[in-house]
Amino acid sequence: MSAPHPLIAELRTLRTERGLSINALSRALGYAAPTIQSWEAGRTVPNLDVLTDYATVMGVRVVLEPAAERTAA
Repeated sequence: MSAPHPLIAELRTLRTERGLSINALSRALGYAAPTIQSWEAGRTVPNLDVLTDYATVMGVRVVLEPAAERTAA
């Protein structure tokens, strides 16, 4: 098993800090609790739409920013 994606790890931290159970998140997102457990354990990764919905439930936004420009060596 690998570590969860950093974004998922942060969302999991928010979920637990706010006292939201996986079952409550499951109801809010419309995904089975084992699916969410799989994301949070790093076994699978949800698509961006699902991550955005997860973030919305947690009261945060997913923001994509351009990567820093590379300099020629």
